[in-house]
Amino acid sequence: MPQSLLAALLVITFWLGLLYGRGLAPRDMALPRTSVRQFGVPSAAARGTPAAPARDDEAPPFILLGVITNPLSFELRRMLRDFAVLSGGQAGGVRTEFVVGNSYFKDPPTAEQQAAVAAEAAAHDDVVFVNGREKLPHVGKATEKSAAWWSTAPLRSAAAIFCKTDDDSLIHLGHLSESLQAVVRTLGTKHFIYSYIRWRGWLPFNRLQACGGGWGGPADAMRQMEDPVNRCELAEGPFPQGTGTLTCMSGELARLLAQEPHFETFQQVARARNDFGTPCKTAKSCATHQRGLHMWHHEDAGISYNVWKTVMRLRLRLAVVHLP
Repeated sequence: MPQSLLAALLVITFWLGLLYGRGLAPRDMALPRTSVRQFGVPSAAARGTPAAPARDDEAPPFILLGVITNPLSFELRRMLRDFAVLSGGQAGGVRTEFVVGNSYFKDPPTAEQQAAVAAEAAAHDDVVFVNGREKLPHVGKATEKSAAWWSTAPLRSAAAIFCKTDDDSLIHLGHLSESLQAVVRTLGTKHFIYSYIRWRGWLPFNRLQACGGGWGGPADAMRQMEDPVNRCELAEGPFPQGTGTLTCMSGELARLLAQEPHFETFQQVARARNDFGTPCKTAKSCATHQRGLHMWHHEDAGISYNVWKTVMRLRLRLAVVHLP
């Protein structure tokens, strides 16, 4: 790897552990009619629509950064907006949008809280409501809205790169832009994934569960998958998994994922499982559930599994950029 790229990767980002937003949630969020952009999981016909800039009055950004956020995390979003300016996001061609589900699984908030979310969205024009529910009945609270964002953002924006992070991660947007510009200059492929990579296995046949793997690389993941104690004999992989703090994909790869039939089916099954499966509060307890009742709670592993399936089906050449 060229030293310039390595240096750029080393200074890419830092993050701070911050308090998560409270989990109170509306079943149907009150949305302003004018400024809030709402996007759902596209139909099969819509998936063939050519990508277009997010808004008609601006050129597509170099990076579209989706921040998964709890609707009631007002202070986190305020801090992230301020830091986006301080860290040179606009100069680096980074557009940030905060990703919120368009409904709630249960426990709607007060009318005052809903009005506050709507007022913030109207004031800043950087909140997108996707077809995913908040406050799911398991530890993977963001799975539906994360998948919905990856399914729609690449089809409505002509950004060169798509990145996902969470509202408890503080990303230096200037460093992010410089690092990804170095990646684009260096790589000889249009398809790449860029993250703090770990390697995982995944149980197929709508099991919706990661199995085996960790931070030790693909060989270590394979050893775990082959260990009878872990019961991963049916698992596919290992594959490179982008992690929650920051995962980026080239625009070409993200658009292929968004149009992948397997990914659409995966989301439909996961949504149905959230309605009829067995609720769970920890990953360990989730792992004990029967196949037909298991819910998708490994958010980032599930997204990366679908990226891997897309790459394998289309026989693409994929570059994996691993941040130290």
